[in-house]
Amino acid sequence: MATSNEEKQLKTDDGLALLDSLRNHILEQLDHAVPNDCIQLCKLSTLAIIADRPEDVLEKAKEQLHAYPYEKVPTHWRRLYEDATSFATFNPAKRQKLDRDIPRTNDWLAEFCNVVDRAVIISGAPGRKHLIDDTLKHLEVFVKSEWTDAPPRRLLTPRPPPLDTPYAILRTPRSWDFEEFQLHLDTTGSPVIIPDTFEHWPARTHWDDINYLLYKTLGGKRVVPVEIGSSYTEANWTQKIMPFGAFVENYLLAPCQQEQEEQQEQEPSPPIGYLAQHNLFTQIPSLQSDISTPDYCYTTPPPTNPSFSTTKTSTIQQPQPLDSPLLNAWLGPPGTKTPLHTDPHHNILCQVVGYKYIRLYNPLWTKYLYPAGVDAAGVDMGNTSLVDVKVWRGDVDEEEKKKFPEFGKAEYLEAVLGPGECLYIPLGWWHYVESLTASFSVSFWWN
Repeated sequence: MATSNEEKQLKTDDGLALLDSLRNHILEQLDHAVPNDCIQLCKLSTLAIIADRPEDVLEKAKEQLHAYPYEKVPTHWRRLYEDATSFATFNPAKRQKLDRDIPRTNDWLAEFCNVVDRAVIISGAPGRKHLIDDTLKHLEVFVKSEWTDAPPRRLLTPRPPPLDTPYAILRTPRSWDFEEFQLHLDTTGSPVIIPDTFEHWPARTHWDDINYLLYKTLGGKRVVPVEIGSSYTEANWTQKIMPFGAFVENYLLAPCQQEQEEQQEQEPSPPIGYLAQHNLFTQIPSLQSDISTPDYCYTTPPPTNPSFSTTKTSTIQQPQPLDSPLLNAWLGPPGTKTPLHTDPHHNILCQVVGYKYIRLYNPLWTKYLYPAGVDAAGVDMGNTSLVDVKVWRGDVDEEEKKKFPEFGKAEYLEAVLGPGECLYIPLGWWHYVESLTASFSVSFWWN
């Protein structure tokens, strides 16, 4: 009978054999030019050396990626980065020369995911996404039994106390169908919380199980971008790319409340990590199969909300057309905050796991909300307020009132959004979001 070490070695050998097979398949695909591929816009001299000198081409691609704001990088440079990374990763003779910023490990699967996911996150995988997805799907066999056979490990999401407020966001007593939601848009068009619209999602029964999420991320080895700090407006806020498993253990699985209180008495709280506004579902399609786009996203909203579309205070621009809804994942521990801000599209926020506090302001009150304007780096932050709403939820000190003397004049709506509920946030409405428990949400931008 094989020992556990022997079984582990057999599994590693099998994995490396499969990886070699997949690598050969990918190299064959890379050698076949894609018709009308925009990568042809790169210099022929650059493309001619990509197979033999991928590390040099990778440096060239990096220079071009850093020369533009991320959303304006020409697609052909992202394609070049994607293919150069693929050649460097999958060519056995070249892979040891891969980007020195990426640490080497003894775990072949972790090493593989580290390189591939970074390429996807940085380039967006504009040309080889199907090839990458297919390759990673083949590797699930090496983690399936370990995580699917394990008993569920549930996130702790205790129900918070009821929110006693005279400024409650409208709630419907039951789910609305397509026509009822369209009628709401055509009349008041106000924010509304609707229950029971996505109970059929597999995510509702699986996403609070840590072991399930680890299985879907190849044992937690898939790499994701994580925001470090309670809010992106904090001075010490930063971003890191890390394995999903490290994010879970270091940030998501917070100690129980009693342990937190004991730690707070003895030492400062550790920084908060938030997997925020990331299209996790494009990166990991198997998670997207756990959800579906709400029918509400196919209704026809007014270009701007009727309550402010004719006022002089309205600065809402017409949204850019979307071919399909934009999805983002929001996964984090209690205490994460999204500062008071506006979105460029209508938003359906689906609360899958846990509870979040929501505060909304009509755009009519924009002049009292202290938009940030252009920051020191030249980035327009006009859609983000300078005010920390969390401070104003409690007893506000005089210094804060002097800092933002007009803020208290703005009227707001508020609610606690719970599992199975979705919130419609109209285009242009200011919203502040705070996680009261561990939380997993999905936002759908649409117009």
